[in-house]
Amino acid sequence: MKDFSLLETEICSGRLLIEASAGTGKTFTIAGLVLRLLLERAGLTIDQILVTTFTELATAELRGRIRDLLRDALRAFESGKSANELLGQVLEKYPDHRAACARLKDALASFDEAPIYTIHGFCQRVLAEQAFETGTLFDAELITDERDLLREVTWDFWRRTFYFDDSLGVLLAIQGKITPKKLLKDLEELAKNPMLTILPKNLRSSAEAAAQVEQALSKVRDVWPKCASGIRAFFAEPVWAKGDHKNAGLLARVLEDLEEVAAGANASARQFDSVELLAADVIASNGLRKGSSLPENPIFGVCQKFVDRSADFCVALRAEFHAWAPAELRRRKQARNVLAFEDLLTRLDDALQADGGENLARSIRERYRVALVDEFQDTDPVQYSIFQRIHQGSDATVAFIGDPKQAIYSFRGADVFTYLNAARETTRQRQFTLRTNWRSESGLVRAVNAIFDRPDPFQLDEIQFLPAEPGPRADATPLLFQGRAETPFQIWTSSGKEKMADCVASEIVRLLARGGTIDGKQLEPGYFAVLTSTNVQAAEMQIALRARRVPSVLYSSANVFTSHEARGMRDLLAAVAEPGNEKLVRAALCTDALGFSGNEIDALSRDDAAWEKELLRFQEHHQVWRERGFIRMLRQLAVAHGVRRRLLIYRD
Repeated sequence: MKDFSLLETEICSGRLLIEASAGTGKTFTIAGLVLRLLLERAGLTIDQILVTTFTELATAELRGRIRDLLRDALRAFESGKSANELLGQVLEKYPDHRAACARLKDALASFDEAPIYTIHGFCQRVLAEQAFETGTLFDAELITDERDLLREVTWDFWRRTFYFDDSLGVLLAIQGKITPKKLLKDLEELAKNPMLTILPKNLRSSAEAAAQVEQALSKVRDVWPKCASGIRAFFAEPVWAKGDHKNAGLLARVLEDLEEVAAGANASARQFDSVELLAADVIASNGLRKGSSLPENPIFGVCQKFVDRSADFCVALRAEFHAWAPAELRRRKQARNVLAFEDLLTRLDDALQADGGENLARSIRERYRVALVDEFQDTDPVQYSIFQRIHQGSDATVAFIGDPKQAIYSFRGADVFTYLNAARETTRQRQFTLRTNWRSESGLVRAVNAIFDRPDPFQLDEIQFLPAEPGPRADATPLLFQGRAETPFQIWTSSGKEKMADCVASEIVRLLARGGTIDGKQLEPGYFAVLTSTNVQAAEMQIALRARRVPSVLYSSANVFTSHEARGMRDLLAAVAEPGNEKLVRAALCTDALGFSGNEIDALSRDDAAWEKELLRFQEHHQVWRERGFIRMLRQLAVAHGVRRRLLIYRD
């Protein structure tokens, strides 16, 4: 793979692929490409260069970086000189400074029209601008969270299937083999990945499968009377058994349940569990001691048949749900004129595939003559399909910039095989890499190169590791301890006996105590970052740092409403909202904010005057909330109860 030169590599028509690792200047390269395109292509304006990335934050950064580079370039062309190394080379490469100034002034004057979007934002813009071609209503509302709609569709299917049904299917569902929660999870996955294929496609109906479950249960009823005595003898001395199958009390209940099933009584979910416990495969895999074997008895086989048919029913019901729910979800969205984020993609992709799709693609290409796709490794099949259909068979310049190594983890819905397909469809001469790492010290770059310099480091032949090179100023601002640098990449191994959070926290304290410096600045807690696999580990890490009096900020994906503080605030507000409810007031007094102990609450309950005083305070808070607003009430409560002083006692 050839190195990409920001100033020398030709930006010709067609597809361009730039693969780059973290820290190699992808955002800087995109800004430089915009500058080059404006300077080199006569008639190309800033509103014709489409730039897409994945997040709103990245979009804002790209917009700022591109604007700054264009402004700096304009100053350089106006003055004829620049201290910036890149812009100094740009001045030499484009000698017609007057023409360059005119183009850059036009670009900056109309920069607010620059189409720099997230991929979803780009699709939303096209759907709005090309409403007739895409079949989208003008006033469609974008909903940021479609979970309520997904639940509605799932429960409607559940009610439609089981509400008037007293067949075995209901009991199988109650047994937990298939539940609304499981179906909802399926629908969430289908909504997120609409190009998923469900296999096998041709399954029997759930009604037919339920009938076969009934037949299998009838067979159990027919066989049991003939086998009952033999089975009881077999279970009387379970020397062969292990696990649940040697539990005498459980086995007695199982045999009792089978008697009821054989008698034709209405089967219960528990009795289904009992039938399952006597299935041949279940006993063989979970209940037999090593060296033991099942006796020849037909009851084991018919119970296994019942288990198999039950599983078939659950699969058939899921298949019916998968066939019905996505179409029903689309129908309800259209009826309510709402779009979710993924609908922005699928609507545009469907329109590009439908009759008239080529005309739609042509109008998009005429609107955006160049496309620069940032963070391309995060692209999923639908997103790639959109760009492919827009530019298929055209000579428009399309540059894909990303890191395929990051796509391996399916982060943000990325699909590594989508990336690889895009690479295959790009000629080898048009595939480049950014090799220089501008972010890390040279020792760290060499260490990472050493770790991944091995055959097939990423398990996929098409993703090879290309060693990075440190930038010319990689070691200009090193981390030093008493004037000396430490090894920049270290690996710890653990026996499992140590608590890793404590080890890491102690190491941070050690490094802070040694007085390290970066570019002459003293090492501070804010210079450290600790990455963990789970929210629980992150919380443990913060506790370990807090115990050592090292301040920290916790970034996690946990829901703030499940936190201890949120529960305390809920109890506090409940008491203010309903001050006559003494139970709620007691709960509020016990929160960290008000800080009453159990003994103090007990003392209050024995002192009528003191308790009446507390109730009156909450009634006053309630009145202030009603008459003067929430913020005024909260301030009054904090002052009256000394909340600030009390909370500042805590280490966090």
